[in-house]
Amino acid sequence: MTVDHSNWDLVKRTKEVLPDNFFWGDVNGKNYLTSMKNQHIPHYCGACWIFGATSCLSDRINVMKKGAFPEVTVSPQVLLDHDYYDNGCHGGDAFMAMKWIKEHGVQDESCSLYRAQGHEETNANVQPVCKDCVGQNCFVPDSYHTYQVERYGAIPPNDVEAMMTEIYARGPIFCSVDANPMQNVPFGFAGVWKTSEKGDVDHVINVAGWGTDENGVDYWVVRNSWGEYYAKNGFVKVERGTDSMWIESYCGYVIPKNTWSNFKLPTDDLSTMKAQSDSQQETKLDADKVKENLNIVSETGVEKKSENVFSRNFKRPNPDPYVHPVDWNKYKPVVKTRQPKDYVPTESLPKSFWWGDVDGVNYLTWVTNQHIPQYCGSCYAQSTLGAMSDRINILQKNLDRVTLSVQNVLNCGIGSCEEGGSLYQVYMFAHSHGVTEYGCNLYLA
Repeated sequence: MTVDHSNWDLVKRTKEVLPDNFFWGDVNGKNYLTSMKNQHIPHYCGACWIFGATSCLSDRINVMKKGAFPEVTVSPQVLLDHDYYDNGCHGGDAFMAMKWIKEHGVQDESCSLYRAQGHEETNANVQPVCKDCVGQNCFVPDSYHTYQVERYGAIPPNDVEAMMTEIYARGPIFCSVDANPMQNVPFGFAGVWKTSEKGDVDHVINVAGWGTDENGVDYWVVRNSWGEYYAKNGFVKVERGTDSMWIESYCGYVIPKNTWSNFKLPTDDLSTMKAQSDSQQETKLDADKVKENLNIVSETGVEKKSENVFSRNFKRPNPDPYVHPVDWNKYKPVVKTRQPKDYVPTESLPKSFWWGDVDGVNYLTWVTNQHIPQYCGSCYAQSTLGAMSDRINILQKNLDRVTLSVQNVLNCGIGSCEEGGSLYQVYMFAHSHGVTEYGCNLYLA
């Protein structure tokens, strides 16, 4: 695709005005980047062009939202299924991907999970842009969110300051490079990768920042789409100012259209509840009534559903498989230290609190859908590993966002999609064996 560089619409700043070091993964202690991806699982797929485009769009949506909940991760699979400008897993153009999104919009990964399978295959099994499944029946939900592109374009080639300005002002960018030298970066590499090799331009990455190391070497902070185990947590520093791997020759940007202002968030209901609480006298809660209105598994194994702020506009015809209750008399907690309930006074707790917004920072992992690509009763694993992922993010101050793999637990026989499972067994498995990240073991239901 021939790209016009003349309509790049940002005033370039000089290096003297820009900071010496900048990274969207840590802006004054706040991480705006979405979760790391791996384009090569569950099997090889040459979809770097989609990941470069969609990761850039997702990051910039989160930048525009100031990192607020929820983390928006738009779906690469939607383009694999429906972008006929390009060749799916057999390659494509990130600018054409942006063109397709601008014309059609794109949904998030809770609508269309990555399958590493494109429309160009003989038995492609193309899926709708959004689907959900109950039992053997899959359908398009009554409503779902679509993200839009305001405009996109190319950054003037070999203009380091233009790249830095675009990154600093609006978010990460996408760049086409030679993949060959990137394949030689060793696991755990934390230095600056230098190479003079300039072969074919056949890979797309994201540039999310820049810096200078202790030896005075300038570098770009590059995010790849080869999983967390590539280089250092999926990121590598590439020498800046030398057009290494063509990294400064073929870069582009996207400006998202704000289509999320009307998102209904948990805080909306919390504010309403707080206002109602402040206007009424305190009353003693009826424990039986509380249990009746919560998602509690009764002694007979019938799961009672409650309406919540994430509910869709359709009703599920049947509940998820039975979640095995924990016999706390049989299983003793692994944690031996004092618990918060032992030393935090109840009266010191705030009236409202949630980890989706703590002083403007969202510590919660992305919103998932356990029922795609087909129905799976994995709520017991989704909830436990979701909580573990959130707590890891809290411990790491959200600067290295982690999403643990539910598929890892399913593959190891801890419960099943058909029979459900035990929350405690998931925790025991994680304690004994550990759990890999999502980028190592994709959810297949």
